[in-house]
Amino acid sequence: MDIRRSALIACVASVLGLAMPLWNGAASMAEMQSARPQWWAIPAAVVVFLFTATLPVFYFALYHDDGGLRFSTPLRRLALLAALALAVETALEL
Repeated sequence: MDIRRSALIACVASVLGLAMPLWNGAASMAEMQSARPQWWAIPAAVVVFLFTATLPVFYFALYHDDGGLRFSTPLRRLALLAALALAVETALEL
C-alpha cells in the first residue's frame, strides 16, 4: 500500500471538505461582528482555523515524509480492535 499517495489524497479531501464549513463560520462571525462587535471574535476565529488546519497539515507532512511507517504487533492489534469497536458502535447507532 502506498502511504504517500493515500496521505496526499486524504490531504486534498480534507482541505476540500473543510472549505465550506470554514467559509460558513467566517460568514457567521462577520455577521455577528456587524450586529454587535466583540473583542474576542477575531482571536477565536484564528484559534478555530488553526485547530481545523491540523489534520490537513498532518496529512501533508505524512506525504512529504520519505520513511516508512513501522508499527509493532501489539499496536497493530490495538488499532484493529479500535477499528472493530468503532464499526460496532457505528452499526449500533444506525
